[in-house]
Amino acid sequence: MEEEPVKEYSSRVRQIYLLMAVILLVSAAFFKNEVPFPVPLSVFMILLLVIFGGLTNPKLKWVMKMDFGVSILAFLVFGSYVMSAYGGKSALFFGASVALAILSILALYFNSESLRENLKPSSS
Repeated sequence: MEEEPVKEYSSRVRQIYLLMAVILLVSAAFFKNEVPFPVPLSVFMILLLVIFGGLTNPKLKWVMKMDFGVSILAFLVFGSYVMSAYGGKSALFFGASVALAILSILALYFNSESLRENLKPSSS
């Protein structure tokens, strides 16, 4: 019986993290007064996304677990931005928050898939 190929989504997670970091960096200048966090925390979030995007590797289980945690944190942050920005902030801030929340959901999904595949007991 042939083994199914392992589903690997690390490159998608890496791309999503980098896209999120770019959106955060570009939008930071426009929305610095609307973001509820100080600038150094926003810069730290960008660094976190870039570093974990670079470290993402299916062979490193600890990185896969950390990626999962980063995705959860990102969704909590950007999902709450969406809830707080609706109707009260600029349309562009709301749009950027929605884009980041959607990307966070995608990162969380692909991280979940990769982590599940990575933690499966081997059949050998």
